[in-house]
Amino acid sequence: MARAYHTQHITPYIHRLTTALIVTTLFDREVMCRRAGSAAFQEHVGRQGGGSSFPHGIEIMTTIDYFAVGNRTNTYLSLSVSVASVARYPEYTEALIDHLVERKVNHWDSVIRELTAKALHNLTIITPEYITNNTLVRLVSGVGSGTMVCQHGCLLSLAQVVHALSAVATRNGLPLRRFIKVWQHLLEEWIVCAAENIRTSSLTALATLWTHYYQHNTTQYNAEWRNQLIHRYIHVIQTTRDEDTCVGYTAALGCLPKFLARGKFDVLLTALLSTTTITNTNTNRPHTNTTTWARTRQQAINSTLALVNTLGINAHADECDAVGVYSLRRIYHTILISLDDYTVDSRGDIGSRVRETALNSLKTLTQAVLQEDPGLISKDTVEDMMCRVCQQAVERINRTRKVAGLTFISLLYSTPQLPHIPCEATLKALFPNDDTSKDMNWASEHTTFPLFIHLIDLPQYRSRVLLGITQAAGGIDAHLTRHTSEALHTYLNGRAS
Repeated sequence: MARAYHTQHITPYIHRLTTALIVTTLFDREVMCRRAGSAAFQEHVGRQGGGSSFPHGIEIMTTIDYFAVGNRTNTYLSLSVSVASVARYPEYTEALIDHLVERKVNHWDSVIRELTAKALHNLTIITPEYITNNTLVRLVSGVGSGTMVCQHGCLLSLAQVVHALSAVATRNGLPLRRFIKVWQHLLEEWIVCAAENIRTSSLTALATLWTHYYQHNTTQYNAEWRNQLIHRYIHVIQTTRDEDTCVGYTAALGCLPKFLARGKFDVLLTALLSTTTITNTNTNRPHTNTTTWARTRQQAINSTLALVNTLGINAHADECDAVGVYSLRRIYHTILISLDDYTVDSRGDIGSRVRETALNSLKTLTQAVLQEDPGLISKDTVEDMMCRVCQQAVERINRTRKVAGLTFISLLYSTPQLPHIPCEATLKALFPNDDTSKDMNWASEHTTFPLFIHLIDLPQYRSRVLLGITQAAGGIDAHLTRHTSEALHTYLNGRAS
């Protein structure tokens, strides 16, 4: 073509031709195509003239010569920036960006997608306005695409572009409020994902976004934004008919940083604790049975403990700012009631996960309270807690018994000492704090049942231990039933003699 046409005939098509050759030379996957593009560009510049025919032709030709384009990583990450910088011709830079977004973000080769994301990061620094006004919307739209390859590529590119815009904003004061809202909306779409790894990563990113962009801004706008955010999240939790959505937004409340949760803890706590209630009717969710939403109840407990850790325990603080005496009483009551979650569906005893989360939460919460002030835990709470933990330690699921046993021994020998433990001396005689207890297999009914069975002698523990033993003895596991029966018969025979 360079040899066949006169300059005056080819001039109307120069820009399109130049752009196509540069794009091919820089971004084609195959090295032979890149070198062919470089040679064609050099031929045109040499025969058609560098001046107005090929803007900045000589500089660009020197940058993308035959040998320079041999390394693909170099063309994507270095030469593309050099061309955009040398040309200082907006159409070139914008054409490079548009090609990457249209053709390379959704490329079948994952290496190309990764290089594209990094190239967009580098080009963003050169033209942040074009990226902000045009490219961001297209990338966000691509994340919602049904094609997994496109979603992956757009998400990678978004991350790189955000990073670049952040650097530009730090240097030049570029306003990013509009973009921050877009990014938050995108993350909120992913916190409801059924895949746990995606949901967890999105929650981490969301918390980081809040902390970085809103922590040091105490304007009235941010106060109103905070109130609207919390209200919106709570509304979703209370009205959604989809469990994944409820789990995601419940988890998001637990990720709130201190500066957002302070002043709203009482509202947050009420919403989270209400989510742990087992009910098959809800006026906000007509025709939706949430009885089997065990994952939601499990996440509500975890989020509550996360907020307790974030705000801290302070008996003298306002209930909206930290965990006070009244809040602590409500939290303990909810966790203890959760130990009665025996929800069963086609998957089996799904309530066991809630019970295990409640057991771990009791251990963590109690340790935090003891560090602050042991007097904050009432006698009734301690008695109920110890009895319910013992019940879980003699039930039928090995995994649950192990969690309960570890919680039991942790509470019995906590530091500082947990006050008001019923029959503390007897418990410590049965479960001494020595190598035997430390090495005990708490999941083994053969090891633990003969010990816990003696708690039937203690009136405070009798009903709960018998309830757990009954659950274990009446199960379908013949091995568990045999050991449970043996432990019970041995105990009764010993009492008869």
